Amino acid sequence: MCEEERLTVFTVIPLELAEKYCTRIMGLAGGQLAVDVTGRRLTHGEKSRL
Repeated sequence: MCEEERLTVFTVIPLELAEKYCTRIMGLAGGQLAVDVTGRRLTHGEKSRL
């Protein structure tokens, strides 16, 4: 699937690694999507929601 769709899924902690290596960050909190960010670092408010 990675070769066809160019999709790779990571579970990354700490967030700094995700910000450095990922082009899109999706974060869950309480089983719900709390953050969906593309092409930038997370804000302090976004980090606090995770």
